[in-house]
Amino acid sequence: SCPVLGSQSITCRDASMAMAMVTAKVEPECSMMAFTTGLVPLNGVSPDKKLEENLRAISGIPFGGTDCAAPMEWAR
Repeated sequence: SCPVLGSQSITCRDASMAMAMVTAKVEPECSMMAFTTGLVPLNGVSPDKKLEENLRAISGIPFGGTDCAAPMEWAR
């Protein structure tokens, strides 16, 4: 719920979802994942849905600590 630097109305969550949707729309091989203490697949999220629908789909994900190695381990 923190605002994007320099913005008072756009949250980091909203901005990251919008960026993920754009990437998923143009990249043929793309997996959207939540980055928390591990990686969580965002199976209910689609670039063809509205931003608000995708934000509702991720609202129950328990975010907490961050394991910075998780994306690299998953990619490997």
